[in-house]
Amino acid sequence: MLYYSSDVKSLPEGDWNFTDIYSKGWDYYMRRKWHRILAAGTAFSFVLASMTMTASAEGESGTGSEQNAKEITIYHTNDTHGYLEGDDESVIGLPLVAGLKKADENAILVDAGDATQGLPLASLTKGNDVIELMNLADYDLMVPGNHEFDFGTAAFLENVNLAEFPVISANIYRDGSLLLDGTQEGNEGCHTVIERNGVKIGFFGLTTVHTASATNPEGLDGVEFTDEIEAAKVEIGHLEEAGADVVIAVTHMGDETGGAPCTSADLAEAMAGEYAGRLDAIIDGHSHTVENDKVNDVLIVQTGIGMTVRRRSFLQGIIIS
Repeated sequence: MLYYSSDVKSLPEGDWNFTDIYSKGWDYYMRRKWHRILAAGTAFSFVLASMTMTASAEGESGTGSEQNAKEITIYHTNDTHGYLEGDDESVIGLPLVAGLKKADENAILVDAGDATQGLPLASLTKGNDVIELMNLADYDLMVPGNHEFDFGTAAFLENVNLAEFPVISANIYRDGSLLLDGTQEGNEGCHTVIERNGVKIGFFGLTTVHTASATNPEGLDGVEFTDEIEAAKVEIGHLEEAGADVVIAVTHMGDETGGAPCTSADLAEAMAGEYAGRLDAIIDGHSHTVENDKVNDVLIVQTGIGMTVRRRSFLQGIIIS
């Protein structure tokens, strides 16, 4: 049985001033000395958005099942566009995000695209510095958005090689092959399985076909974006064969306001017939909207834009029993 829960919690009390990190400048920040600050983070439930999965052994019920429950929190970001420095008010900042991840050994941290273009920190280095900082924050995976290609495919692939986490998308091809297959050692380029606390969570990535017209086509260098729904159906089968207990799509597609011909809601609605109940959640990006909806029994979440604090904060729960 699979169902979802939401737990509304308020922002934590305490000092949100991180100026001591930044007063020494970004050069200091990039030389990895800031990692000492990260240990101070606490696993608050307000950030960005977070999904909490609670798994218990099949066939158990009642108090025993509750006692054996396994909880995994998935923190997710999207469309950060270089907004990595907190402002003590509305922008959380990457140091706190990294602290949240570090405070929970079972947590997972993913990004749904458009991280490497935007503010000068991102654009002046064509995304290199953003990837370095995401490495320090211990991201577990990323799916490219349309703006990852703004500096051309070669620059995008340079960032992929720089990443210490898998960058995946199951519908980006060049010359008939998955663009990201083999780009990173051990990365098939389309999906990954992460095991936490005995639970295997299968993730696959999708990038909107809108990218072909939403970035400079001259920089795409023969890259093609194939049908998202067809790619999703293939990936669901692959992840089930790999033994995934939960299947999650990390997508850069957005809702109807983002201009993509296929939205995350369209993807959820397509999970009918033999695919009904086989996709558990969609972690979304692209439209810069806050999503916390259930469509066709698939949870869809998105955090908005730029690591902004969500005053109405949810823990979205995937409960498996």
